[in-house]
Amino acid sequence: CIAASNHVSAIDPFLVCYAVGRPIAYMAKIELFQKKIMRLFLDMLGAFAVNREKLSPSTIKTAHAIKQTNWLLGLFPQGTREKDDNMENINKGFASFAKTLKCDILPIAITGASKDKRKLFRSNMKIKIGEPIKYTNNVEEMITLWSKKVMELIEGNKNEQSEQIAKLIDKNIHANYFIYNCNKIAFDLLQNTTKYSNEYTPEEKQKFEELLNEKIANIKLESKDVDFLRTKILEMYANVLINYEKAHC
Repeated sequence: CIAASNHVSAIDPFLVCYAVGRPIAYMAKIELFQKKIMRLFLDMLGAFAVNREKLSPSTIKTAHAIKQTNWLLGLFPQGTREKDDNMENINKGFASFAKTLKCDILPIAITGASKDKRKLFRSNMKIKIGEPIKYTNNVEEMITLWSKKVMELIEGNKNEQSEQIAKLIDKNIHANYFIYNCNKIAFDLLQNTTKYSNEYTPEEKQKFEELLNEKIANIKLESKDVDFLRTKILEMYANVLINYEKAHC
């Protein structure tokens, strides 16, 4: 199987290896091996050199040998680093490799690793792994599927972050609600409890119930479900207190 990830930072190979939980032999452009420090890191990763202009028989032979082990083949189809959601500059080589080796492609998405999102010793990096893409003889189809699946993984992560932010905003709003006795009365009536009964007077409870009946009476419907309407109006008042309590948990 070929582990194919988007490329957003220099530490991507280490992140992907850790996330997948299996050793990955990366195919790296031959130019990288000409730098001593970079070569040291590449050797640590078990990477091997690839001429991107033309695949040599030895490269294909090495890939076939790796395929027979528990190692995965690793490639960054974009070649160079891009922003999280930029799926441009995709090299066709990884799909051609999959076709030649008859290997499925494992789509992997990395988010939060681009420079503008990183802070010293802190980051919000996430790695998402999708379902394998079955190899076919159609190189263009595999490229399109890989790009689509990686984008889906990236967008899914963005949606998760948006939901977390929305929950945080809601919590801050709820924590600053001002609670009135009518909210406490509604809570006790809705839950059939006396939890807050010592915080309001019988007179206040009576006035609230009169208000409740008045609101129900003002709803003009041919067939009116009074019990249903009563519950919904009580929920409207009680939910303010319920959300306030949740925010302070």
